[in-house]
Amino acid sequence: MPVKIDEAIPQQNFETISLFLASQLLVELDNQKTIQSFVENHKVFLERSTGVDSREDAVILNVLFNSMTLVSKNQFDAMYMGTYFIDVYTSGKAEKDNTGDKVVGLLLMKYLGLCRYIFESHKVRDVINPNLKLNASVASISVLEPTSNQDTNFSRMGRISMEIKFAESQNVFTGIAFSENHTHIKLQDTDDGFQLILK
Repeated sequence: MPVKIDEAIPQQNFETISLFLASQLLVELDNQKTIQSFVENHKVFLERSTGVDSREDAVILNVLFNSMTLVSKNQFDAMYMGTYFIDVYTSGKAEKDNTGDKVVGLLLMKYLGLCRYIFESHKVRDVINPNLKLNASVASISVLEPTSNQDTNFSRMGRISMEIKFAESQNVFTGIAFSENHTHIKLQDTDDGFQLILK
């Protein structure tokens, strides 16, 4: 059977959006750490599949593509509604005036709030090419009950679910163009998955 597609298939928009979300999250959180003098560290991952250890000395954020559902289609392109997860993991121990579960709970609320603000800000959403008329919104936020280990470390996890409407096409349009390129960010292959690093 002869080959039908003789052009190189470009990166799909649902892939590009994942990288954009993770990249923007990293630069915005780094900026907030500087502005507000946060004492805690954070690490941003893309599609991390390994478990998060409560002894990791950082707030862990993991951007995950979940699904895409067809909304409409014509002979040129198709419109989809994509669902993306931003999982946030916090860990810590009891402090002088706070129990361990309260420490990690307050830290989790802080970072869920930061993420919600970042992705609902028009300053971030407008970075994506407005000609695509993308709709992006935080659809829900959920949290799990705190857990504790034998070593008195507490941990907690929250999930932000984002819904993003975007187009995919063949030959007519080859990908999402951003008005900003994060060329100063690279993906580093670590034992825990791909971690975003500022060059």
